[in-house]
Amino acid sequence: MIRFTLLFLTILSLLGGKWINAQNNCLEFDGTDDYVECGNIGFGGSAITLEGWVWVDNFLGSAGDINSIFGREYGGGHMLLRFQDGNDADDRLVSFQLTIGSSTEEVKTVTAIEEGRWYHLAGVYDGSAIKIYINGVMDNSVAKSGNFSPSTETFYIGCTVNHNDKWLDGKVDEVRIWNDARTEAEIRQNMYRELPDPSGETNLVTYYKLNATSGASATDSKGSYNGTLTNYGGQSGYWQTSSAMFGPKNCLDFDGYNDYVRVNTTLSPAFTLGTISFWIKPKATPGNNARLFSDYWDDDEIYLQTGTGKLGTHYMINGDQLMSSNPLPNNQWTHVAITLGNTSSKLYINGVLDDEAGPADVNIADAFEIGGYSTSGNYEVLNGQLDEFRIWNDVRTAEEIREYMCKNLTGNEDNLIAYYHFDNASGTVLQDCSGNGHDGTLKNMDGNSDWVASAAFNMWLNTTSTTWSTASNWSLGVPASGANVSIYDFTNEPNIPASQTFGSLYIGNGTTTTLSAAMTVNGSLILKKDMDLDGQAITLGSNAYLLEEGGSFYGTSGSITTTRNLNNVSAQNIGGLGAEITTSANMGSTTITRSHAANADPVSIKRKYSIVPTTNTGLNATLVFHYLSDELNDLNESTLALFRSTDGGSTWSDKGGGRNLISRTIRLSGIDAFSDWTAASSPMPVIDTQDPAQKYTSGDDEIVIAPGLIITYPSGNITAATVSISPLVAEDILTFGGYSGLSGSWDNTTKRLTITGSASASDYQAALRLVTFKTTSGASGTRTIDFNVGNGVGLDIDGKKHFYEVLGDGSSISWTTARANALNSSYAGAAGYLATIISATENSYLKDKVTRDTWIGASDAAIEGVWRWMDGPEAGTQFWEGGPAPGGHTVDDQYANWWSGEPNNANANEDYCHMRGTEHNPDYWGYWNDYSNDNASAKYYIIEYGGDGTDFTTMDEATVVVNGVSWTGSVDNDWNTAGNWSSASVPGTTTNLLIPDVTNDPVIAYGTGANCNDITVSSGASLTINSGGSLITSGTISNYGAINVSRTISESAWHLVSMPVLAGTANTFVGDYLQYWTESTGAWTNITEPTTALTRGQGYGLWPNDEKRGTYTFSGIPNTGNINKSITYTTVTGKDFDGANLLGNPYPSSIDWDEVNDVYGAVYYWDGDAVGGAAYVAYPATGEYGTGSQYVPPLQGFFIVVPDNDPSYFAFTNAMRTHSGATGYYKNEKSLPDGIMLYASNGSNHDKLLIRLNDEATEGMDHQSDAWKFPSNTNGIAQLWAVCPDGKLSIDVRPEPGIIQLGFSNNQAGFNSIGAAEIAGINTAVIEDTKTNTFHDLSKSAYEFTWDPLTDDEKRFKLHLNAVGIEETPINESNLLIYAANGQIFVKNVNDIETDGRPSIQYVTVSDVMGRVVLQKEISGNGIISVPVNLQTGVYLVSVQNGQKIKTEKVIIK
Repeated sequence: MIRFTLLFLTILSLLGGKWINAQNNCLEFDGTDDYVECGNIGFGGSAITLEGWVWVDNFLGSAGDINSIFGREYGGGHMLLRFQDGNDADDRLVSFQLTIGSSTEEVKTVTAIEEGRWYHLAGVYDGSAIKIYINGVMDNSVAKSGNFSPSTETFYIGCTVNHNDKWLDGKVDEVRIWNDARTEAEIRQNMYRELPDPSGETNLVTYYKLNATSGASATDSKGSYNGTLTNYGGQSGYWQTSSAMFGPKNCLDFDGYNDYVRVNTTLSPAFTLGTISFWIKPKATPGNNARLFSDYWDDDEIYLQTGTGKLGTHYMINGDQLMSSNPLPNNQWTHVAITLGNTSSKLYINGVLDDEAGPADVNIADAFEIGGYSTSGNYEVLNGQLDEFRIWNDVRTAEEIREYMCKNLTGNEDNLIAYYHFDNASGTVLQDCSGNGHDGTLKNMDGNSDWVASAAFNMWLNTTSTTWSTASNWSLGVPASGANVSIYDFTNEPNIPASQTFGSLYIGNGTTTTLSAAMTVNGSLILKKDMDLDGQAITLGSNAYLLEEGGSFYGTSGSITTTRNLNNVSAQNIGGLGAEITTSANMGSTTITRSHAANADPVSIKRKYSIVPTTNTGLNATLVFHYLSDELNDLNESTLALFRSTDGGSTWSDKGGGRNLISRTIRLSGIDAFSDWTAASSPMPVIDTQDPAQKYTSGDDEIVIAPGLIITYPSGNITAATVSISPLVAEDILTFGGYSGLSGSWDNTTKRLTITGSASASDYQAALRLVTFKTTSGASGTRTIDFNVGNGVGLDIDGKKHFYEVLGDGSSISWTTARANALNSSYAGAAGYLATIISATENSYLKDKVTRDTWIGASDAAIEGVWRWMDGPEAGTQFWEGGPAPGGHTVDDQYANWWSGEPNNANANEDYCHMRGTEHNPDYWGYWNDYSNDNASAKYYIIEYGGDGTDFTTMDEATVVVNGVSWTGSVDNDWNTAGNWSSASVPGTTTNLLIPDVTNDPVIAYGTGANCNDITVSSGASLTINSGGSLITSGTISNYGAINVSRTISESAWHLVSMPVLAGTANTFVGDYLQYWTESTGAWTNITEPTTALTRGQGYGLWPNDEKRGTYTFSGIPNTGNINKSITYTTVTGKDFDGANLLGNPYPSSIDWDEVNDVYGAVYYWDGDAVGGAAYVAYPATGEYGTGSQYVPPLQGFFIVVPDNDPSYFAFTNAMRTHSGATGYYKNEKSLPDGIMLYASNGSNHDKLLIRLNDEATEGMDHQSDAWKFPSNTNGIAQLWAVCPDGKLSIDVRPEPGIIQLGFSNNQAGFNSIGAAEIAGINTAVIEDTKTNTFHDLSKSAYEFTWDPLTDDEKRFKLHLNAVGIEETPINESNLLIYAANGQIFVKNVNDIETDGRPSIQYVTVSDVMGRVVLQKEISGNGIISVPVNLQTGVYLVSVQNGQKIKTEKVIIK
C-alpha cells in the first residue's frame, strides 16, 4: 500500500471564486425511510427558484413509485422537485411541480437522469413560465401565469408529504430556495460553489449546505428552518463527502469529420494577450490539421499537426509559432496551456514548460470555433474529446497553470473571460460559465450522444475517510490506472493501492508525507510538499516530468528512476530529476536514477545520480548536477565539487566542476563516460599575503610587495596566478623575473601581471613573493595590489566576490563558442559563465580590462528585443526591452550601458552583446553593442566566476603607499589653496595627482580654474567642480570615488546642455523636460526613460520643471582628450536649413571657438538666461566679433551648421580647452570692428543682428564669417535678421555699405523697436520703413513702430549704410545724405519739400578724381533719389546744390 501520511486537517472548497480549506459533504438517503423534515417554509408570489444537487443510486422501478428529491406536496400547494412515477415511459425524467392559483402545474425534463452521477437541478417560475434546468442549462419550459400561494405543508428533503413512500435512494447537496426567478446566468454563477455570504443574499429564503460530519440536524444557513434527520438511527456514514461541485462530469466528443462548436459573440475585451487552456484526449493522429481553437476571421489557431499529432499554434505569435516537443498521446487525457504575452509566448504540457516563442500577435474579437474549423465545406476537426476549456485575459504563471489544471472553476475568477466546463447532459448549446455570455453552438453534432462522461482528472475530496478505494472520496470515483489525479489538500491519510499508475499526479499542500509503495507516473508529478521515499521506487515514464514546486523527495532509501532515449541532447534536465546533460553523442536508451542517501567517505550531500547509457564511451558530455539546500548535509556549499564512482559507490574520485550557488548547480564538462555521481567538499587554494603595507617613494628602485605571502593547497598543481594594481596609475609597474619554470607577462593597459606554468603551491608561493612594484608617478597615495591564484582578476560587489578572465588569442570567435568555453570553465570550484554586468561599478572595472571588442553574456536571440543575461546567478534576468533609447528601456531598474543608437539589430541578426574596446574611438570604450553571432570584430570574451556568494580563498591583497603630490585638505576644501597639497603649491599642468579619502574633499569654485596631468580619485574620496569652475587635465582621470560636475541654470526657461562625464544618463534630469535634436528631420524628441545614455559631445534641450532646482550635478569620470562626434547633413524640404547639428561641450572647461577649425562655421547658443527673453546668439568661425561669446562654457550645448557632408564628425581636442568663459556669460568680450550691431525689441527682449564690412566678403552666406539666423519659437519675441540670397543671417559680413534688406518677425501684435546697440566705422545708418515711407537715423535713437503679424511683411524694413572715411563738406542748413551702393549713387533729402511746395533738390554734379564732370543734371523728387548715371568703378565727387547751399561727398563705385 502507498500511504500519504498527513498531520493536520484541511479540506478544499470554494469561497468567492477562490479555493480555500473547508469541508464539503452531502447527505445520503437509503431509499427506504430516510428523510429530513424542515418545517413549513410558506411563502407565495409570482417568482420562485428551487435548486440543488442530486445523485441517484437506484430508481424505484415498480409502478406508482416516485423518487422525491425535495419540496412540499398537498396542504394547499405543491412546490417540489421529484422523479416521475415508475409507470411513466421514463421514470428518470425530472418533474418540477408548482401550484399556481387552484391548479398544480408541472414541467418535465426532456433529458433523462442516469444513476451514479451528480446533477444540478433547478426549478424556476417567473410569473410567465415554469422552467427546469439541468447542470445550468434550461431543459424544458411551460408557459404559465398567476401567483402561487403559501402552503401549510412541511418542506421535506428525500421524501414528500406522507413520508411513507416516494423515498430517494441517493444523495442530496446544496439545497437552496429563492423568492425570485434566478436567470440561467445566475444559476451557473453559483452552482459550482458554496454561497460565500448567505446572509447577504437578498432573495435567498433557505439554504442547506448539508456539510455536517455527524448529528441529526440539517442547518439552514440563511433562515430559521433547520431540518431534522428522521429514521437515521443506528445508521452510520450518512454524512458523506460530496463531489457534487468538484471534478469534470461530461465532455464533448468530436468525430474528426465535421463536428465543431461555433461561438458567435464578441469577446470583450478583445483577446490580444492572455491564456488559453484545456484538456484534450485525441483518439488518433490527424490526417489533416485538427484545429482545437481558431479565430474564424484571422486564422489565429491552436491545432494538432498533420501526421505527427504534435500541438502547435499558427499566426498567434509575431513571426514565430509554438510547437510541442512530442506528439500528444492518443486515448489519454493531456492538459494544454498556452500563454500569449507582450514579450514571450509559452506552451505548457501537463503543467511543464514545453516551448517558448516571441511576443503575441493575436486579436480575437469576433467569432471563434472550438474543436474544429469549417470554411466552404472544408473541415479541420479533432477526432477526440475536449474538456475544461478556459480563456483568460491575463498571462497565467506556470504555478497558476499547475494549481488550477486539475480542478474545475466557479466561473467568477478574476480575468476569466470564457469558461466551458462541458458538463451538459444534452442539447446543442455549449454554455459559457464565466457569466460573460459567450455561449457556443454545436455544429453537425448530436445533442445527446456527443455529450459523454469525462475522465480528464480525478480529485481527492479531502474526505475524513482514509480509504483510497471508496468511490465517494473522489470526484469521479476510484481512480483508474493511468488517471490524472489531484490531491490538493489533505484531511487524513489516503491509502493508495500498491504499484499504482498515474497520468499526472498533483500532490498538494500538507505536511511531510511518506511513500510506502512503488508508483509509476507517465505525465507530470507535481510535488508541493516534502515526501520521504522510505525505501520505495517511483518510475517516471518516457515523457513524464518531476516538478518539485515547494516540496521535494528525500530519504535514506528509495529512488526515482526514468529511462529515456538520449541522442544529441543539449542542456536537457532529464525527467526533471536534476541531472542536466549535454552531449552530441548518441547515448541510446539511458536510465537515470536519483537517490538521497549520503556517503560517509567522502561525506557527501544527500543526493546521488546513477546514469547508465547504452553507449557509454567517447561522450564528451557536460553534466549539470542540481541539488537543494536541504540536501547539503552540513557541508560548506562554497567547497562542493563533483565526485564520481565507477565501482557502484565503493570508492569516489574528485572531478571538480564549477559551482553556482544561486542556482545550486555544479557543472562538469569533458565527461567521457557516465556512472555514479554525488557532490562532496573539495578544498581550494588559500592565499594569504599577510596584509603588508609597504612604503615607497616615487622614482625609487622597485620594492618587493608581499615577502611573507603564503599559499596553502593540499591537492594538485596550480597553473596560473595574477597580480593587479588599483587604482590604475599610468606609471605604475609590476615586475617578475621568473622562478622555477614559471614566467610572467605584464599588461600595462590593465595593470595586470600574469604568471603561468604548472607548479606546486610552494613554487607559486615563492614566485609571488618575488613580485615587485615601481612607479615614477607623482600621484601619491595607497595602491592596492590584488594577488589571485588563477588566470584572472577579482572584484568585490555588494559583499559578493567576482572573479574574471579576459580570454582570446586575437582570432575571431563566435558568441556561442565563447559561451560554451565559459560554461565549460571553472575557477576554485566556481562555475564559469560569460560575464553578466549588473552595475556601473562592474562595467567600469571590466572596461579597464578590455582592449578589443569582447563578448559578454547577454542575448535576445530567443525573443527579439528582450535582452536577458543567459547564465550565472542572473540567468534569465531581463534587463532591456526593445531597441535603442528612448524607445528601448531598462527593465525593473536593471543596469545597461548601450552605446547611443544601440541595440539596433542591424541586418536583423544582431542578437548578442559585446563590450567595445580601446581600438574604437574612446567615446565607445566600455559601451555595449549588439553583434551577429559570428561578427569578425569580436576576438575576446570575459568569463565570470562567483557572484553567487562563493567565498574565494584564492584572493587576497597587499598595499603600497606611494609618496608624491596628493591632496591633504589640511586648510579647507579650496583646490587653489597651496596648503591643501602635499607639495605646498597649487598643481600645474604637468603634475600627477592623487585625491585620497580625507576629511576635506577638494572643490573647484565658481570663477576658478584647475590644471593637472593625471589625476586619481580614491575610493571614498570626491572631487567637486562647482558651476562656473573649470578643470583641464592633460593626462588620464582615474575615478574610484566620486567626481561631481555642476551647472547652475535658471528655471522656467529652455537651455542647451551637454554631458561632461562618461556614461552619463538622463536620470540627472528626472522631472524635467529633456529633448534631443535630429538633424535629418529638424525635430525635437522627448527623452522619457531615465536610463537613456547621454552621448559625449552631443547637446540636449532642457526645460527645468522644478522651480526649486537650478543646480544639476553630473557624477562620473569627466571627459578629457580628443573626442570625435559624428555630424550629418540631410537635405529635407521644410527645414530652416540643412546640416544643423546639436553638439555639446564634453569637457568640464570651456572651448575657445577661435581654436576650432573654420570648416565647422559659426557656433550658435541658445541664451536662455538673456535679460528680457531668450534668443540664439552666434560667434563666427573667423572670430573677431559675434552676437555671442567666443567661449563655449562647460556643460553647454550648441549648434553648428555644416554646408555639406564633409566633414562627417566634429573633432573636440584638448587644444580647444580654456578656463575663460566658464561662468557662462554669453556676451562678446571683443571690440566691434567696422560694422553695426542692431537689436530688435518688443520692450523686454533684445534679438541681435550683426552687420560688418569686409572687402573680401560676398553678398551671400560665407560659411567662415557669416552666421545663419536661428529662429526662436517663443511667443511675443521680436526677431531680426539680414536677408541674403542664401537665406536669413544673424551675422552678415558684407563687401560694402549700401541698402540691406532686413527681416523682422513677431508672432504677437504690438509695439516694437529696432535700434543700434553699437556702431563702428559707419557714418550713417538709416532704417527705412517701407510700410510708412519713414526714414530714421539709428545713430540718434531706436526706431519705434507697431507690428501686426497678420498683415505686415517680414521684409518691411531696409537698412541704408554709409561708411566713414569719405571726405565731407557739411552744410548745417542742408540735411542731405549722399552715398553709393550697388554701383549707383543715391541722394536723400530729409527736408523733402520747400515752403513754396517745390522739390528741394535742383542740381547734382558728379566729377571724377581728375575734376572732369561726368554728369550735371537737375533732379527733383522726394525721399531717396537714384542719380541716373552709368559709372565705371572708381572714386567720384558728388555735389548737391539747393539754392546757395551745397554739399559735396566722395563716394566709391565698386
